[in-house]
Amino acid sequence: MSVLRTAGYSIRRFRPADRESAPKLFERLSGGDAARFEWKFEQNPTVDHVPVYVAERRDQIVGAASLWPLRLRLGDVTRLALQPCDAVVRRDYRGRGLEDLLFAEAIEDYRGDGAVCIDFRPTPIDDADDWTAIDQLSTYYRIHDPGRLFGVGGPLAAAGRLAVRSYHAACDRIAPSTAPLSVDRYETIPPETFASLYRRSVPAAIHALRDEAFYRWRYRNPDWEYEAYLARRDGEPVAGAVVASRRTGNSSVVRIVDRVPLVLADGDAEAALLDAVVTAHADAGAVAVHQDTFTHRTLSRFGFQRDDAVPLASAGRATTVAVRSSRPSDATSIGDYDLTDADDWLVGFAERHPY
Repeated sequence: MSVLRTAGYSIRRFRPADRESAPKLFERLSGGDAARFEWKFEQNPTVDHVPVYVAERRDQIVGAASLWPLRLRLGDVTRLALQPCDAVVRRDYRGRGLEDLLFAEAIEDYRGDGAVCIDFRPTPIDDADDWTAIDQLSTYYRIHDPGRLFGVGGPLAAAGRLAVRSYHAACDRIAPSTAPLSVDRYETIPPETFASLYRRSVPAAIHALRDEAFYRWRYRNPDWEYEAYLARRDGEPVAGAVVASRRTGNSSVVRIVDRVPLVLADGDAEAALLDAVVTAHADAGAVAVHQDTFTHRTLSRFGFQRDDAVPLASAGRATTVAVRSSRPSDATSIGDYDLTDADDWLVGFAERHPY
């Protein structure tokens, strides 16, 4: 985009020299970690520029906002997706709507690309500002330390740990056998193998395109440590999972952030992957899985429970997914796809920038 002058500000795309001219502002935008900025924006293979936009006033940068781009697949075509990410505004310019203005102009810059805008929010939203809430996404948890989840300690926490151990032991006794398969664990994701598994069964629903470039970049977020699991039958890969983990205090948080193929009619492979992950992370506070990553039946048999149902509903909360188009004229459809129909989407942790 060229420099846009509006409401007394000049808004333009990020330039490499901006990080030197406004170091504190960009340090806040990256959460104090230059590696995070590099991974999220500079190394992202989806676009050939840094999708960060700055606002200047009197030749000084007073605010910045970023978009996180991904390539979506819709049947046989792909479309650019943009997710509002981080924004910072200098203290003396806050409360003037500058953050909203930056995001609006950033999205406008992609009008010619026909980009789809998608956002994941922890609370319900009103259908405003061209955004439409389309679904509530749930997460399944296998809780190992309920005291940390519910904020209790002492004897009550100890009793909770004993209760969940007994519950998991009972679930593990009835969990499906994984004997026909073996599972290998990798410290890095093998991109060719995972992309090949993805292509074996590509869903019709809208989702992030998973090619080799995606797997070489996506799971290098410095906020997490990643590992891969491959289930094999007769030595050949049949399914794979990506697991992200990080320590929070004295406990670790573990999420299964991806699984391929996205359409998997193989209960044995599902069970083998889940068994390997929960066994490897038995000391984690909890293991989390997005609602569509594995079947409800398999997750239940391994002791996973939804965060929008008893007993986790009081501690968990669903995530609202909302969409809009960068082109108001086709805000609700792309070909045969209705962007506002939850049944046309298949998104999870892989499509969300924090993971």
